[in-house]
Amino acid sequence: MKAPKKYVVHVESQEDRKAEFEVTNAHVSEIHWTYGLKGVELNLPRLLLDGLITPELFNKVSEENPRKPFAPNVIANAMSHIELWQLAATSGNPVTVVENDAILSAQFESESLRLMEANPHFDIIQWGWNFDGFLDVYLLDKTLGPTRITTNQYAIQGKTEEFKAFESARNLLQLSSTWGVHCYTVSPVGAQKLLALVLPLSNAPVHRPALFQFYHPKTIDGVMNRFYPHLNAFVCIPPLSLVENNEAGSTLQGQSK
Repeated sequence: MKAPKKYVVHVESQEDRKAEFEVTNAHVSEIHWTYGLKGVELNLPRLLLDGLITPELFNKVSEENPRKPFAPNVIANAMSHIELWQLAATSGNPVTVVENDAILSAQFESESLRLMEANPHFDIIQWGWNFDGFLDVYLLDKTLGPTRITTNQYAIQGKTEEFKAFESARNLLQLSSTWGVHCYTVSPVGAQKLLALVLPLSNAPVHRPALFQFYHPKTIDGVMNRFYPHLNAFVCIPPLSLVENNEAGSTLQGQSK
């Protein structure tokens, strides 16, 4: 299997982050930069007309619309991911999507390729998750429900080099729900499924099977949680990618969950 092309989701106003990414991930080959829109540049009526979003996604909260709308920068970020799903679906090739604050393991290329070759029918593989949020996986059959894994973001902050140098054989577990889309690979079939399921983008309630609860998503990763149980979705453990969740430098921090 040929390694998928890696595309970094980026906006031109974050050139300092681009420089930092290139230094941090200098060991990773063939990075392609994709430049998305800023929130202030969005044409929401056009997105609505094109069937990409629902009116509730950006309408103000009211009695008729009790759901909190997505912030413009969150919609712009979601559209960048959706454009790369469209690329995977139309090109017939898997695509690896990376956000510009991701830290990739020194083993990323070798281990991710090995796992994809061992699991050729995947729809999506998350190579990491946000350590300040939950991770729900199926340790047993899906009918028996997910198991929750919790992690500590403070334990990994400032340990970029230690994470990159950490060597271990990775494994894939079936994914139920998680937070974060900082690095994942989507197959052409998986991209087609995501486009059919996610569009038009909505903030309709999402079920949390592990907690027997519903929540209103505020970001694209929250929306995707609705569909993982219906996909051949996996997560890599130990992770091959990491984010430090630096609130000061994040454009989406505080929007999710």
